[in-house]
Amino acid sequence: MKNVLLTSAAILTFASVASAFEIAPGLSAGADVVAAYTVDAADMTTVVTPILSYGWNNLTLNASTDLSVWNNGWVGHETFDVQPSIDLEAILAVQDDVELSLETSYDLEAADRGEITLTATLSF
Repeated sequence: MKNVLLTSAAILTFASVASAFEIAPGLSAGADVVAAYTVDAADMTTVVTPILSYGWNNLTLNASTDLSVWNNGWVGHETFDVQPSIDLEAILAVQDDVELSLETSYDLEAADRGEITLTATLSF
């Protein structure tokens, strides 16, 4: 349990440092760090998701991938043993409370496109 607490503290510290930064007008890069601990199975995992975004008017384009860095031990060195899957997303803000999004992925290892999903979101 002590290792879990220390690892969680380190992840939270790293996550607070990782924030999006603007590369050029409308183009930004950032990352999400998600740490999960399953109590019953006593499993600790951490996934880093770098995100590249481009925003223009009401349209936002995102490209990201998941990189596993911890799975009950350091696995960051195994992350690039296989080519990653790239997640692609386009979000159009129709109004302040209505969004349309189009999502897909492309697996570089299998050279195959994933399912295309069109989503409409109404926020209230």
